[in-house]
Amino acid sequence: MTNVEVHFQSHINQQQATENDEEVEVELNLRYISLRDADLVSNFIASHGSEITLPTFKSPEVKGLAYTTLAELLLLLKNHSILDLLDNQRFLLVKLLEDLHHTFRFRGPWLDSLKILMFENATNDSCTLKKLRGLEKKF
Repeated sequence: MTNVEVHFQSHINQQQATENDEEVEVELNLRYISLRDADLVSNFIASHGSEITLPTFKSPEVKGLAYTTLAELLLLLKNHSILDLLDNQRFLLVKLLEDLHHTFRFRGPWLDSLKILMFENATNDSCTLKKLRGLEKKF
């Protein structure tokens, strides 16, 4: 595999730094993340960068693993219906959310909303379905 880096920029709101939007450049080394995953992550961050706080990583291997995990979550949300996520894919969805939040320290309202819906609303009630459909529209 070649050692190529993908650079993309997005405007994300750094709540702890300032109230103004900042331009952030993210480098993903294709040695540690697939081109498909890098493209998926870069498109998501470009579209919804203000809704997720990106952590910093010292190791390119850890950064690749973190963004691959984010790409897995995005693919899961993109390729499955809300009911499928609540029933058949719940375990995988919860695992990916825990990894992103606890292991890699991703933060943001989008991720927090999804986490709250999955952990606090364990039932398939209509209110949960409605909120999940609202999040689903972001894809």
